[in-house]
Amino acid sequence: LFSMKGSMNPFAKKIHLTELLFRDPVISLSGSFSGKSLETLLFNSEIEEKNVLPSSMPGSLSIALLIGDNGKIILAGKEKTQTFHPVQFSVRNFNNDPKVTDEKNKEQASFRIHAESQDSHSVFTWQGKFTGRAPSGELEINNFELGPLLNLLVDTPDLTIKGNADIRGELSLAPIEKSPSSFSLKNGSIQLSSVEIKDETTELQSRFIRLSSFSFANGKVNLGNLLFENSSILLSDNVKKSFLHYIFGEERITFKDINYTGDIVYTTEDVEDNKVMMHDVSLR
Repeated sequence: LFSMKGSMNPFAKKIHLTELLFRDPVISLSGSFSGKSLETLLFNSEIEEKNVLPSSMPGSLSIALLIGDNGKIILAGKEKTQTFHPVQFSVRNFNNDPKVTDEKNKEQASFRIHAESQDSHSVFTWQGKFTGRAPSGELEINNFELGPLLNLLVDTPDLTIKGNADIRGELSLAPIEKSPSSFSLKNGSIQLSSVEIKDETTELQSRFIRLSSFSFANGKVNLGNLLFENSSILLSDNVKKSFLHYIFGEERITFKDINYTGDIVYTTEDVEDNKVMMHDVSLR
């Protein structure tokens, strides 16, 4: 079902919608989706500053009320397709026209998105306001798979990854020079449960891991304060093959401190059955 109320001036490239309703909408995005259309709609003023030809621009778009009810989003990746359903979203008092100077109207522009994953049973909520036509607000994700999260943050080798994540933070979407759009997360906290990460040289198991003061912006990650509880880690002398080298060896990834409690086992590849075992370790 699709319902729309409003006005359109194609010659002036102006669209004003007082009410836009989508019931049972389905959105399919492929791995090649670049976010260019999203930038064009949201960041109209920034595009003008880049001297884009007017014929390629959508013009002015204002929305008093947009509602999406019982939607479905399909993300088709190279190896896996993810489906989110149901998806509920709403937008109020949005305007992408850079000539709009009504600060009160801008302050009231808001959005809310709520989605559930059919594949992993994770729940996603993002709600907030538009600042300069860029959405920013509180993000909450529960029961998110650890594998996709780790792959999003760092380019790791083939790993066996198990575990779930609960994520909180302030998520913002804004344009940058070399990309159609860029997201950032600040004041974040991530809680990982039932964690198991394994490669050919290293194995980490932990009942609970917490990252506080986590942030991500401009491709750089600050893991903040890391707390490992009731953990065990198997280390090898071949550090360069370990996933820990890919995570903590990159310049773009930093952290404030690490607090580890649990067991540590150290092995050497050249000598069989050569293990150093340490129990009840408290390391900071």
